[in-house]
Amino acid sequence: MKHEKLLPVLEAGCFGLLLIILAGSDTRKDSSEPLAFSMLIMGILLIAAIFLILLEACFFRTPKKRMLTLISFKDGHPYHVYEIADEDLFLFCTSKFDLNYLIIDKAFRETINQLSKPDKNSRVTVEKWRRQLRMYSQNDSAELVFLSFNFPGGNQADVLPLAAVPDFTDAAIRTMQANCPEIKIFRSRHELEQWQDSLDDTLWEEVQGKIQNLERKRRRMWKFHSKQNRPMS
Repeated sequence: MKHEKLLPVLEAGCFGLLLIILAGSDTRKDSSEPLAFSMLIMGILLIAAIFLILLEACFFRTPKKRMLTLISFKDGHPYHVYEIADEDLFLFCTSKFDLNYLIIDKAFRETINQLSKPDKNSRVTVEKWRRQLRMYSQNDSAELVFLSFNFPGGNQADVLPLAAVPDFTDAAIRTMQANCPEIKIFRSRHELEQWQDSLDDTLWEEVQGKIQNLERKRRRMWKFHSKQNRPMS
């Protein structure tokens, strides 16, 4: 049982044991009978449950590094499946697309608005930024970002609401999706499984085979590193 499912069971059991112990102690408070052995056992179990809950809170509730599943396609068929940490995806996009992500402040807004006579080559781009600023700026405190990237076919730069691109990872994913249509990106296992459910049987088997192959490689690598790190006898 995963710790996410185990924790509610522990909490419920802890609460139940506490009620039983309180009820038992209440019936014995006017009695000279010694504490029953069963009550002692339940007290020990209660302490153990509390210890496990504290352990889970300390070690398992730390935020986990997000992993993204990427599936690249060739001629409509899955070519490669791999999982990488979200910041590694950003580094990949930075090296491949020269990706820039900037939170827009007041000075940046003023700079765009004061470009009164842009040259002929940049006039269309500047006008586009101004339109985007007007579109997304309900007031001066609206949070916006400037996302730009260079790629083999040219360059792209847009003013976007922060809610649409809240961090570097979302910027990298947006850039990847815009420039690598042959790659599908999934933020979670659930999202991947939902997409797989929409496939026909043949393509589902192809994708599933690639995923299982990735998992086998990961297990082999884990075993190899475990042997490498094993102390010499």
